[in-house]
Amino acid sequence: MFQVFSCICYVYAKRSFYAAANGLFGKLLNLASKEVILEFVRTKCTPILLYGLECFQVGKADWHFLDFTFNRLCMKLFKTGSTDVVKDCQSGFAIDLPSCVLKRRQDKFILRYRPISTVNGFGNFATSCST
Repeated sequence: MFQVFSCICYVYAKRSFYAAANGLFGKLLNLASKEVILEFVRTKCTPILLYGLECFQVGKADWHFLDFTFNRLCMKLFKTGSTDVVKDCQSGFAIDLPSCVLKRRQDKFILRYRPISTVNGFGNFATSCST
């Protein structure tokens, strides 16, 4: 179903994610509440980290990498080094980890482009475009 690659390089995604988050922190850290900053991170920065990954098969190490990147950002925001504190804050603010968001996006991608019917081994793929 998915294209399998031996290596997906996340260096640019991670760098762009941290650059966007640090830009937000620089402007909002002392002015806005944690809820506002987390909402901006969720809507503006997390898509940078997850861009285009729904069409790839992501391995277990990649799931951990995405969550680690996000958890490190939360450690900076909540000024702690404890993962337990970060997990409590994430559950208190109802923030999903990038691995959960990516799983939902992959499921939506599969449903959107699944074969409707197969004729002679070729499938007609469903799209939501109304053209």
